[in-house]
Amino acid sequence: MTDAAVPHAGEVEAVPEEDAAEIVEELAEETEHHPGSTPRLLIALDIDGTVLLEDETLSPGVVEAVEHARRAGHEVMLATGRSWASTRGVVRVLEIEPDYVVCSNGTVILKKIEGDEVRYEQVHTETFDATEVVTLLREHLPDAKYMVELEDGSRLYTEELDDWNLLGARRVAFDELTREPVCRVVVVSPDHAEGDFVDLVAQVGLNEVSYAIGWTAWLDIAPPGIDKSTALEMVREWLGFDPHEVLVIGDGRNDLGMFAWALENGGRAIAMAQGYSTWAGESALGPVSLLLHSPYRRTVETAKLLGELLRPSSLKVDSSLAPGARPEAFSENDYTGHGHVVMVSHQPFVSQAIALWTDDVTLAPLAPGGWSMLEITCLARGGATLLRHCPDPRDLASKAQI
Repeated sequence: MTDAAVPHAGEVEAVPEEDAAEIVEELAEETEHHPGSTPRLLIALDIDGTVLLEDETLSPGVVEAVEHARRAGHEVMLATGRSWASTRGVVRVLEIEPDYVVCSNGTVILKKIEGDEVRYEQVHTETFDATEVVTLLREHLPDAKYMVELEDGSRLYTEELDDWNLLGARRVAFDELTREPVCRVVVVSPDHAEGDFVDLVAQVGLNEVSYAIGWTAWLDIAPPGIDKSTALEMVREWLGFDPHEVLVIGDGRNDLGMFAWALENGGRAIAMAQGYSTWAGESALGPVSLLLHSPYRRTVETAKLLGELLRPSSLKVDSSLAPGARPEAFSENDYTGHGHVVMVSHQPFVSQAIALWTDDVTLAPLAPGGWSMLEITCLARGGATLLRHCPDPRDLASKAQI
């Protein structure tokens, strides 16, 4: 049995990939044996790294756990970065017929249509004109491979890539990619690392779109303000679930949006620990010795999520990080000797602190969820070197799947 447990309302549980199905099974048993202890939930599952392992095999016990959860009365659905063309097979393998499926990182929602044979039709699609952003990216990534998904679900691509499911897709010249509005753009550059993409996004700015950077050199671009959480909120309303009656399960940075959505509304989240461990290792962050946060609820919730995933040696509330605080006051604290420190605070404090410690007032201010990585010599003006600056929270969204 796993030591992990079904998270309480408003909580996140970080678990090894192989334990996810067992927790869903535990939820189903709790619902059956103790009626009323757990409300009927909308359970949204990510696919890659959650339902499927890295080798494309099913996570152990997931089919049985999903079926048990359905028998117990829960609504189980998929929320994935994959297109519907790459998702329908997983729906069949799981032997589920959910009322809705969220695809393409929230830009596409499909609804089940009853009949002699169950089928799915798109009921909601988000599109945008990607001409400007694709042209801008090509200037910096002339050798990258591009794919777009159109409103009708068809896909266009410039060059083949082994990892892409190209069934039904059509190869076109680069100039043809964005002749009509698209749901999403996928950019892959095998010669670049994930960090290179992070730096590129910070350099060129992608302020008019949503985007997700994958573990490899993989960039998934969507209409502004759209991710899995925006689509799940629509599905929740359509199905009549209360905001706290949701459970989301995922492994990647493109799942953080739906984690935050669930927790902010009193729902539950389960994070596959391997995804965040991979990111932490690739970012060269190393073990976190101290996680600081203000005493306010939003930062407490964020720190709890990060604590589950990063496993810091210690976690501390610091009132000098509260709203209205001044960076100069926080700088009076002595956190030397703690190695890597993660700080969770509020605006405008965070951006003011970064500007002070780097002595650079030209940096873009952080949006909610944005982050920066600094190498600190001392907490004084000019006492830090900026390593990475990701002002938009969607820089943390994740592993895009085609």
